Amino acid sequence: MYFELSITMLYVAIMALASLPSIWRHIREIMASRMVWVVTIFVLISIMSIFWTMNMTRGILTVGVTGMLYAVFLGAVAERARLHMLMSRIIRVYIGSALVMCGLALVQFFAGIWLDASTTLLCAGCAAEQFGFARPNVFLIEPQFLGSALLPAALLLTRQVVLGTKDWRMRTALFIVMTVLVLTLSRGALLAFIAGLLVLWVIYRHEVRRWFLCAGLGIASLGCALILQGTAAVLNPQINETFRGAVAKSIHQLTMGVVDVREAVPQEQSIEATQQNKDSEPHFDGYVAESTDARMTRTGLALRRWRVDVPTILFGVGIGSAGMAIHEMFPDELGAREIVQNEYVEVLLERGIIGFTGFLAVLGGLFVITRKRSWCFAIITAFMVQWLFFSGYPNALHIYLIFSLLAVATLPRGQLGPATRY
Repeated sequence: MYFELSITMLYVAIMALASLPSIWRHIREIMASRMVWVVTIFVLISIMSIFWTMNMTRGILTVGVTGMLYAVFLGAVAERARLHMLMSRIIRVYIGSALVMCGLALVQFFAGIWLDASTTLLCAGCAAEQFGFARPNVFLIEPQFLGSALLPAALLLTRQVVLGTKDWRMRTALFIVMTVLVLTLSRGALLAFIAGLLVLWVIYRHEVRRWFLCAGLGIASLGCALILQGTAAVLNPQINETFRGAVAKSIHQLTMGVVDVREAVPQEQSIEATQQNKDSEPHFDGYVAESTDARMTRTGLALRRWRVDVPTILFGVGIGSAGMAIHEMFPDELGAREIVQNEYVEVLLERGIIGFTGFLAVLGGLFVITRKRSWCFAIITAFMVQWLFFSGYPNALHIYLIFSLLAVATLPRGQLGPATRY
């Protein structure tokens, strides 16, 4: 199968089915909204590309996921007034859930010291053998998706602290979420968080003193995460790593090799000692350049495949067929089942410049709709930055659900009006 049948996928399917009665009752009001029409046009372009897709199996599955997300969006539009009233409660439930996941992430992080990956549910690249300490992913596929799912919580809590909320629980929650973000060691999630922070700073730049408080919490969370990583490496009986060595590797990875405080490797060692150290040392000694290089390579190959002829430039190779198309042209570079790892380039390759324009129109419309609540810009920007590091619906369903929620819950109260209103 090209897609894993995850709990999240089942959840979206149930939401889509539950949305159908509301969509039927409010279909005229729904279709009177320009917002809906912009999304509908992009969805129709995506579905139509199934007729020229190079990978029918994945294309049909992707169209199915697209249809489910579209149904959830229309259902949210139909229940817009109710969602508007429940928005504050939804945010509280989400932040509470994020803290629960952070707690489980910490449990998983420490459990990874003594237990194997099958017991802790750590992904293959998350185990302590990689860096000397585990990278928590909880119930998600990889740590970067845990970091992605925590982004709105981190930004919403930052906003509360900047606005002067004196509840110590808010500051503690922000400290915990930022600490777990660092523990994931996901550069994409951390860069997205920084991008969101910059947007919040532009909006609330006059709150200088409170921004210093947020900076202090950020430095403290970074220090706490590094201490936890160093401690976990020392406590692990299967790994030959020092506290300083683990911390240095983490810093080297987080800064993409720019900051290097790793210790020099002793040159005079016996052959036996060298072999023994190799057997017990972590697989990586710092920044893993292959991860970045692979993403850049896939992006370059996808752009070269997109430029092959005019029809492909305009209409793409068809939904779900990016991997197949690249493999056909570069059989030794990428497998047929792989993805581009860049949402923008994947949309461009699969749906052409026409579909890509529709994609940008949806994102631009999202900024327009949420303009009266500009704090939403931080979340939207963070997720847009995240899309530079991965692609594919199954790995990012939360992004589309949150975008749908922001789009309908931040509009003025009242019934859906004529198209000119939106």
